[in-house]
Amino acid sequence: MKILLIHTDGIEVSKNKEATSNPQEFEETEIKMDGLVLVAFVSVEDQDTYDIDVISKQGVEVIEQAILQITGFPENIRKQNEEIREYNRKIESGEIKGKPRKLKELILDRNQYRVDKVLVYPWAHLSKFLSDKPDAMKVCPTIASILNERGIESQFSPFGWYKSFKINCLGHEVAEMYRDVKLYIQPEEHIENAIFKILTPSRKEFEIQYDKEGFIEPISEIDDEVFYLFLKSELGVKREDTGEEPSHIKVMKEFELVDFEPNSDAGNLRWYTKGVVLKNLIKRYMEEEIIDFGAVLVDTPIMYTVKKDKLTAQTARFPARTYWVESGNDRYLLRFAGDFLQFDMISNMNLRPQYFPLRLYEWEQYDFRREQEGELSGLRRLRGFIMPDLHTFCRDLDSSVEEFKKQYQLSRSLMDNMGLRSFLIFRTTQDFWAENKEWILDLIEEEGQPAFLELWEDRYYYFIL
Repeated sequence: MKILLIHTDGIEVSKNKEATSNPQEFEETEIKMDGLVLVAFVSVEDQDTYDIDVISKQGVEVIEQAILQITGFPENIRKQNEEIREYNRKIESGEIKGKPRKLKELILDRNQYRVDKVLVYPWAHLSKFLSDKPDAMKVCPTIASILNERGIESQFSPFGWYKSFKINCLGHEVAEMYRDVKLYIQPEEHIENAIFKILTPSRKEFEIQYDKEGFIEPISEIDDEVFYLFLKSELGVKREDTGEEPSHIKVMKEFELVDFEPNSDAGNLRWYTKGVVLKNLIKRYMEEEIIDFGAVLVDTPIMYTVKKDKLTAQTARFPARTYWVESGNDRYLLRFAGDFLQFDMISNMNLRPQYFPLRLYEWEQYDFRREQEGELSGLRRLRGFIMPDLHTFCRDLDSSVEEFKKQYQLSRSLMDNMGLRSFLIFRTTQDFWAENKEWILDLIEEEGQPAFLELWEDRYYYFIL
């Protein structure tokens, strides 16, 4: 969704003629709103109509934030002027050296920075990736309705009509704003209500505790510095910033394996011959082992559409980390995993019971996640990366559990043979954990080192473990 926000002294809209074969029903021929009005011109895009309620609420939040930005602007200027006066006072008294700064002045009178009403106006010209679904016309009325429920007087302009309008933009510092709103359907509750535990080889469970400074409280039974570093990474706990570059970055450069690519987006690397050879050896080894395990090889495209609901259901959970690719009048996202196209591939197959377990393996040479700038770290956190992916389709839950155990053994063997150390992470629901904890604890006991457990109240993603 794209939103253009204009703060205006009143607005008049006249309905002229139908612009589509199915215009929105709207009895009034004219909309006239007096006072200081915030007009929200809205373009509803292809992915937005997956969930009208969610995208409408996101639109409401953007409008509310704009109202706060407008109404709070004079106070922000007042505070900045207080700081400027204090700075100038210190210069005059000789406490600091420098040039006096000028006080800031509002363009308009202070009482002009308010919003009396809101008009939500469908405006197709902000995007070329518009939704073609009939539900798109419900977004503006829904936004207006929610705003009214929240005590903000609002109306909407009808969709599917040629209209003329008169607008008088106030022209102050925050009178014009633009917002790009990405559909975000991931519920927050699973994070807020999640329980984090440490499981030990002795089959004990310890809920993770933090000290007053926000650091993880150590557990007497676990004396493994690397494990605690792993926990901090998974939980996003603050680490002491030493200002030192991760040691592996020096190694990857000195051995001429891989390096940063200044001609690409940060987090996309260049590989030299030695690095390519190592990468290909790993690929060949894993492929041979997994084929011996009984998997079949597949390959799916690196980009896919956002116009299929079953794809949007998953991809709209990570809008801030998406790379977009335009092709004509359509847009696609660069995959952050091959899961969804593999699932779509399977959904079009005719499968017999004897085919299960059906194991699909894909060496995803290119996957993309636009991690935040501060999160990037050499080979540890990238925006463009390789992901070997194995998905298995089983007859039922019992056979899935047995397959899970077999694949744990496979993963353990692969890691050991490549000389890599790792830790187990289990993410599941509280109910599934209660019913299946014994065999999971068996794996941890066999692993011989602690594991990390994240428990949710409800299943919020396509997997349950």
